[in-house]
Parts: sequence; structure tokens; C-alpha cells
Amino acid sequence: MICPCCGREFQAKGNGKYCESCRHRILDEYTKWRRMKTRKKLKKCIVCGRPLEHYTSPYVCSHECGNIAKNILNTEKQRLSRQANKQWKEKMCYGNGDEKPVPRRKLKKPLSPLGLDIEQAKLHNMDYQTWMNSKERKEWKAQCT
Repeated sequence: MICPCCGREFQAKGNGKYCESCRHRILDEYTKWRRMKTRKKLKKCIVCGRPLEHYTSPYVCSHECGNIAKNILNTEKQRLSRQANKQWKEKMCYGNGDEKPVPRRKLKKPLSPLGLDIEQAKLHNMDYQTWMNSKERKEWKAQCT
């Protein structure tokens, strides 16, 4: 594939349109401009290097260079967002990273008294009716003694 910025041929990764050297150069120039205290207009375009004379943008010389810069900056923003999201998911789902990854489980709602009785009946291999009868007998015996 041929890079639209420098015209060199390069091996694209995925859907990449720009070579790594141009991409890094444009990102570095833009971050330098963003970190300036006064953010005045630059003397040359961050994409092609031509002098900035009549165009209103403070860091690109034309609409075409603005589109190239915007594409590269948005792609980098999406990449960083995906990376942060992946780190957040790992942290939230798997703890602090020291433990082995455990599949995330849904939290169960607290059971109602009826639900608790049904669970107890299942644990004792009984149906609900026999469990309640045996439970009533146990309560009566406890009250009588």
C-alpha cells in the first residue's frame, strides 16, 4: 500500500492507510502543539510540512491535510479507548490480576421466605409440601419442650 502523506510503499496492518513513520510523526507534532502553553499557530503543517499562510487551522495547511490529521488522531483516540476499556474490564471482572481469571457470575437477588423454604426442600431431597410438614413438626416439638 502507498502512504498518502509521504508516497512511500509500506505493509499495512489491518485497515491502516498511513505508514508508521508518518503516523508517529503527526501524532508527535500534534501532542507538542497541544502541550504548548499559548497554543499559537505553527509555522509549518504537521502533515506535509508546507508553511501555514492562509488556512485558518493552527496546525494544518489545507482541508486535505486536515482530513489526514483528523483520521490519524481519531484512530489513535479509538485505539487508546479500546485499550483502556480492556484494562478496565480485566480489573473489574478478574480482580487485581494476581488471581486466576474466574468467569463473571450474575449476582443473585436475596430469596424471599418462600424461596428459602423451596431451596431447603431441594437440599433435603423433598418436595415443598413434605418439607413444610416436617418443619412444622420440628417447630411444634421445640415449643413443647
